Amino acid sequence: MFLQQLANRIVGLNSGYKRYFFHTSWNLLGRIFTLVVAFFVNIYVIRSLGPSNYGVVSYVLSYAGLFSCIASLGIDNVLYINLIENPEKKDKLLGSALVLRLFGSFVAIILTFISVLIIHDTFYNTVMIMLIACSFIFQPLYIINLYFQAKVFSKPTVINYFVISILLLLLKVLVIYFGLGMKYYISIFALESLLTAVGYVFIYYRHKQNIFNWRFDVETAKGMFIQSWPLVLSSAFVLVYSRIDQIMINHLINSTAVGIYDSAVRLAEFWYFIPATVVGSVFPAVVNARLVDVLLYEKRLVRLYSVAFYLALVFVIPITLFSDKIIQLLYGAPFFAAGAVLRIYVWAGIFSTFGIIVNQVLVHDKLTKISFVISFVAMFINIILNIILIPKFGINGAAFATLISYAAIPLSTLLFNRTRRQGLFMFKALILPKRIYDFRK
Repeated sequence: MFLQQLANRIVGLNSGYKRYFFHTSWNLLGRIFTLVVAFFVNIYVIRSLGPSNYGVVSYVLSYAGLFSCIASLGIDNVLYINLIENPEKKDKLLGSALVLRLFGSFVAIILTFISVLIIHDTFYNTVMIMLIACSFIFQPLYIINLYFQAKVFSKPTVINYFVISILLLLLKVLVIYFGLGMKYYISIFALESLLTAVGYVFIYYRHKQNIFNWRFDVETAKGMFIQSWPLVLSSAFVLVYSRIDQIMINHLINSTAVGIYDSAVRLAEFWYFIPATVVGSVFPAVVNARLVDVLLYEKRLVRLYSVAFYLALVFVIPITLFSDKIIQLLYGAPFFAAGAVLRIYVWAGIFSTFGIIVNQVLVHDKLTKISFVISFVAMFINIILNIILIPKFGINGAAFATLISYAAIPLSTLLFNRTRRQGLFMFKALILPKRIYDFRK
């Protein structure tokens, strides 16, 4: 009943909007429950492994993750839009996307292998990184999730995500409890890709679909790739500035510092999915207003920025005030230095929520090249600041570098004539509008 009333309040009585709302609700509720369980499991894992061992795990996952955007080739958003607009071509679209992503996965694995040989990492780290990278080969089947998303039918994929996530969390606890070693723990992350892919294939068949009906079409694949290549580079830049700090900390300091730093990052980013889900559910109402009245569209967009800003403050301010106590309570004395990192890093959440909206606007307005430039600027700033600040201020310097690079994303909209008004909207959003939650007016 509560969800029904909230749906009516936000988007009116239109049944189509209600469908999108409950589709979002399934995603949000499933993700919240799983993340809450994962939150406590991660605390147990981090406390049990300690800063040094946990630092090795974080470094391996961050390094392999740098190449994950190559594996996807950035085609997911393009495929999603095409499945919505041309559902009758789903077999051709899915088959073409599968071949493209398989090609991207092989390229990502090869590049990962070459890079770890060039940097002369330890044998253990190299083996673990390559194990994670090899799991990229199963991820092309994740496009099945996009098929269900395009049909606005998320229940099967949420159940798949929930079951696999709980199973893997249980395995992590058992591995740590029985002291089986980090190689088994890291292997679980590689197993995740396989189980998720199998789960997607299973639910696809359960709904009377067959992946063997998919077919590759050269023109379709070419069209998707042409549309997606700016997004590939943008995604690569985003991954670099979101993960390079941990890689640089490992090489400039040590793995213990990585473990302390990442423990703070996990807490600082834990709540990010909430504004992302809110923006994703409300943004269609904002965009549709442009078809009626440009001024109404701008008014709604300012309100959306306000929602993002004040929702972020709800999390940012308490975490800032009690960061040391939070770290002490959850992780214990060995991670005490993470308190200062958490105090700094958590403020990046405000700019992250603004960045989510900016990215939605740029994709909708087909300004992917500007998105590419903005992501490049953020990455460049992050790398330069990490090089300068980590030797001087340690892991706190890395947190400042990330905060500044996140801020560069929304502020970079001021550099371009076609996006400058977005900067104005963000500044307007700092003044709380009346009836901020109502996107019908």
